[in-house]
Amino acid sequence: MAEDQDKGINTTLRYDIASGNDKHLFYIDPNNGTLFLERELDLDVLSNNLFNLQIQASQLDNPLKVGMARVEIELLDINDNQPEFEVDIYNISIVENLPNGFSVLQVSATDLDQGANAEFVYHLVDPSQAFSMDGKTGWLTVRNQAKLDREVKPMLSMRVFAREKLPSVMKTTSDAQ
Repeated sequence: MAEDQDKGINTTLRYDIASGNDKHLFYIDPNNGTLFLERELDLDVLSNNLFNLQIQASQLDNPLKVGMARVEIELLDINDNQPEFEVDIYNISIVENLPNGFSVLQVSATDLDQGANAEFVYHLVDPSQAFSMDGKTGWLTVRNQAKLDREVKPMLSMRVFAREKLPSVMKTTSDAQ
């Protein structure tokens, strides 16, 4: 808030955003200088999270008497997106008797959040116990080649989760067959 040292009529000020509000994201109350958002902002769709505004306070009876202040606003991301897989179901065909450690599929998910809010790990639920998953890379590898017997079990199904690292209940799943 700006102050005018004059007494009486010359003490009334008007506030304006002089620059930095090209996208009209902010509004300033011209009477008291309170800064507001024009609408809800979502960092996931904005190209920048830093806003520099020039605020102008001018004397109401003499607009040539002006004071300027720079206001820097940093928009912080909230964890409002969950990881999403590129596809809903991964269908693969493999031959039996693949060696342990053989990589058969790499799943892929993305999270639209930024920074630590976008970090997640992959987790595999495999009832057959034939496969394991690298939590960082999403690579599905043969864990127990003895479980890959087409005559005993011609099809294996499992579920892959992408779980956020930060405390959040958001997660997403994909099936692999």
